Amino acid sequence: MSIASLQPLLAALLKSLPPQPIDQNKLGQLVRETLEKSRGKISPDNWKSLWEYVLKNDIFLLAVSLLS
Repeated sequence: MSIASLQPLLAALLKSLPPQPIDQNKLGQLVRETLEKSRGKISPDNWKSLWEYVLKNDIFLLAVSLLS
């Protein structure tokens, strides 16, 4: 599993979020399901690093789009 394969999982999670205000339990469930889809396919150390990169990259891209 690579960064490219995590990006669609993150995109699917974001699309599946209910309208605000989001129930904390529902949000936790959606996040857990998304993380479980990627767990076990890569080492735990790389898994965490890849998710950190994907999330930071998505936040960066959002910030750039807001500044444009």
